[in-house]
Amino acid sequence: DRISNGGQGPSNRTPSEVYTDGSKINDQKSSVFCAIANEPINRTWKAKLSPANTLFQAEILALKAAIEWDNTTNEEVNIRSDSEPSLQAPKSFYLTRKITQEAQMTLLENARIRLVWVKAHIGIKGNEIADTLAKEATTDGIPASLPFPKSFQKKQFLQLSQPFRLRVRGYSLWCYVYINNNKEYLKQHKLKIRKSRISFN
Repeated sequence: DRISNGGQGPSNRTPSEVYTDGSKINDQKSSVFCAIANEPINRTWKAKLSPANTLFQAEILALKAAIEWDNTTNEEVNIRSDSEPSLQAPKSFYLTRKITQEAQMTLLENARIRLVWVKAHIGIKGNEIADTLAKEATTDGIPASLPFPKSFQKKQFLQLSQPFRLRVRGYSLWCYVYINNNKEYLKQHKLKIRKSRISFN
C-alpha cells in the first residue's frame, strides 16, 4: 500500500529512502529515523520519550522529524514506516494532537515527500536498521518532551484520588494533579457540581 500527499510527477532522480520507527521496551518509548542514499546511512536521529507517552506518539514524532529533515535537503524522499496509523494520521481533517497537526502542515508544504507503508519484520534492510536504532534510543536517545496523553492523566488523577473520600454540593471544585514526589504539574481539573454529590473512594 502507498500513501502519498500528491505532488510532482516522476523524476529522473532516485529518491532518498528514509525509514522511521518507534519502540517500547519496559515502558521506555523512543523515536528514530534513518536516511539511506545508495546504501550508506547518511543521517540518523534518535529521541527518547517519557514512559507516560504512547507508542503512537513515538511513531508520529519520528515521522514529523523525518519530514522536517527532508525540508532542509531539497530532495525527493520516500518516507517508509511499518506503522500504518501514523502514516494515515496526517491525512485526517480532524486532528486533535498538536504534533500530528504540525506533521500535516509540514507535509502539505513539501510536494517532494511520499509516505509509504512497509510490512514489518520481513527483512527490509532499512526498516530493520530503524528497528534496531529505535531499541537503542530507549537508552541513548535525545530527551524529547511531548504532552502526556489524556489516558495517562486520567489514570494519575484516579490513582491519586484513591486515599480520599470527598463529598461536595453546589460549587466548583479545583483539583491539581502531580506526579509522585517531583510535583511535576500534570493537569488542572475543574469539576462542575450541580445539586448532586461526587465521591472519590
